[in-house]
Amino acid sequence: MHLIIIAVVIVSVIGLIAGLGLAVASKVMAVPVDEKAEEIQAALLTVYDMCKAVDKRMVLSDIH
Repeated sequence: MHLIIIAVVIVSVIGLIAGLGLAVASKVMAVPVDEKAEEIQAALLTVYDMCKAVDKRMVLSDIH
């Protein structure tokens, strides 16, 4: 029983270290968000919704 508790503690510590490493890596390697791209995406979604209101069969295709 004592060995099981030691194994659980060791695995927990390894998980904690890995989690902290991932948290640091996500901050170091974070890509800044382009605010203009988000605004353009929201505007295009609005236009798409308006077009879908007019024609329910509308399909977007050949988007690159």
